[in-house]
Order: sequence, then structure tokens, then C-alpha cells
Amino acid sequence: MKNLTRNKSRILHPREVMRNLSIEKNEYRRTKKEEEIIKKYLNDYKSLHDYNKTNSKFSDYFNLCKRILTDTISDELLCRRFFQDPNSLTDFEIINSTNENPSAKSIFGTFWPKRAHTMIGLMRLENLQFCVEEIIKNNVQGDLIETGVWRGGATIFMRIILKKYEILDKIVHVADSFEGFPQPNPEMFPEDSGVILHNIQELKVGLNEVKNNFKMYGVLDSQVQFIKGFLENTMKTAPIEKLSLLRLDSDMFSSTLTVLENLYDKLSSGGYLIVDDYFLPGCKKATDDFRLQNNISEPLQQLDYYSVFWKKTS
Repeated sequence: MKNLTRNKSRILHPREVMRNLSIEKNEYRRTKKEEEIIKKYLNDYKSLHDYNKTNSKFSDYFNLCKRILTDTISDELLCRRFFQDPNSLTDFEIINSTNENPSAKSIFGTFWPKRAHTMIGLMRLENLQFCVEEIIKNNVQGDLIETGVWRGGATIFMRIILKKYEILDKIVHVADSFEGFPQPNPEMFPEDSGVILHNIQELKVGLNEVKNNFKMYGVLDSQVQFIKGFLENTMKTAPIEKLSLLRLDSDMFSSTLTVLENLYDKLSSGGYLIVDDYFLPGCKKATDDFRLQNNISEPLQQLDYYSVFWKKTS
């Protein structure tokens, strides 16, 4: 996904980040350590994918949704039919459409896609499916939220899962400014000094576009609530009593800390917290500082190069 330098006025494109890890084939010669890192993450993806495929009641349908959300299905006609009426697809078509092996960049989400409704990649969607289905299986109380949603893909997938399992007592909260990132305030948050995410046009996706994406998947309904505004202004008064899933994709130190300070206490025991951009220095520091200050001992689980998550047990 995204990376930045704290003392330079440029943002690294996701491909540059992964080029440093050498996941994509190019003229860079990979070191043995890098090869081992890549192999580990790819094996982790396969293991999680296989787990979900074995344990999910609707694994084939969810696999199709993940591939459509990431725009990694080559059959354009099938995609059009899915958006017109997903019930028109046969089981054979659904299974056959996801047989093609995805690329590493699709697994890890190492690019800003032109059409896809999420940039988090298949690995993190597998993790999201795992967390939501565990919440359902264990009857963990509370709603679901993502803070920082881009085109809405991750929250769309949350709602798809709830709808398929006919869960009626949970709301998916979609929290974003819907106008890009705020300008950093280095005097108050020096950790955000040099961040220029607010200048990137590709990250500015309007509320109407996100709502339309929900509508395309047939999940724009009363169990989806939009929270519009910069997180620093909305999280303190967000209409949320209890959460079972808290997914942070807000990148900056200030935004990450704001979400944690205002929502973590609302996360139920047995619920999951996912930090999408833990690899970013500001996001990592905010997460680590909050865990330390609040004596959070649940182990961080590394999902891939970018992300971590943990299950709240207390």
C-alpha cells in the first residue's frame, strides 16, 4: 500500500515499497533473507486461504467477492452478471472463476488499482473474513467499523459476510472524511511531520461514490452507517456503544491514536483489532505507545509486511 519518508517531501509508491522487498520480479537481485520473507508471507496467505476455504460456510461465494473487490477476475462478463444478479451465477461458475492463481501484488496489495474497490489485497481480505466469521461463531457482541475506507471495499466485504450469515444485530460503520487526509499538525503531532497524504488525489474518494459501490454489491441498507468527517472530529461522538471488530486504516499518527483512544474501550472481549498500516512509522508508534500505556498484553500477530492484528481477551 502506502509508505512515506518522514524527512523528505515525497511519498513512496506502493510498488517502490515492495520493490525494496523484491516481491515483484525486476532487475533487482533478491537476497536470501528477502526470499525467505516473501516465501513466508506467501505460505501464510495460502494457509489462511485454505483455513477459510475449509471452515467457512460460504467459502466459494466469499472467494468470488474477494476477487471482484480486488479486480482480479479476468471474466468481465461474469463480473457484470454478478453486479446485475449474483444469484444468477451457478456454483460451477463461482468456483471456476477463482481457480486462477493471483499475483503476489494482488495478494499483498502493492499497487493503487484503477477499478478495484479496495487496495488492501487478498491477504488482508482473508484476515478480515477470518475475524468476522470468528466473531459470528463466538457470538462476540458489537458492531464493526473501519476508520479510513477509501472506496469502501473492506467495509463492503464486512457487510457481505453479515448479510450471508443473516446477522441482523450488527451495524457496519464506515468512517472517513470522504475528502482525503487532513493536513498534518506537526506542532501538536510531530510524528506526522513531513506527511503529504493530503496532497494525493487518488486517496480522495467522495461519500456518494462509496455509497454507490455499496449499492453495486447489494449491501447499501440500514445496517450500514456512514460517519463523515476527519477522525479527529468524529470519533469522540461516534454513535457506537460496542464493537466486535475495529479496523484501522488511517495511516497517520494523529488519526491512529485518536481512534484507539476513543474506540478501543468499546471493543468487546473476543473482538479483533486490525491495524492496516502498522508499517508506517507514525501509525506504528501510535499503536505501540497506546498498547504500552494501556498495558495491552495480547500479542501482536504480523499479517504481512504491512499489517498486524490482535484478539482482545480482557
